Amino acid sequence: MDDADKAIEIIEKVIDKEPFALKYPKPMIFVDGLGESSVDIIVRIWSPVEVWHSLYRKVLWEIKMSLEKEGIEIPFPQRVVWDAHAKED
Repeated sequence: MDDADKAIEIIEKVIDKEPFALKYPKPMIFVDGLGESSVDIIVRIWSPVEVWHSLYRKVLWEIKMSLEKEGIEIPFPQRVVWDAHAKED
């Protein structure tokens, strides 16, 4: 199993625990693209409108924590800036 498969499995488990995440329509979790240093995964879940915002925040946090716990890092863009005027030793 590669990291994308493992990540999708972890995300599915997080969503399955949430009582306000609707089963119909079924949640959608899929690879949407390949970034410079990432596999971009889209997660779509439906819930009653009254709880959508709080569910969104909670599920997003739980996904992040669960991925990290399983050793899957969320990449962040990094840039190296060189100082052309710096003196070398």
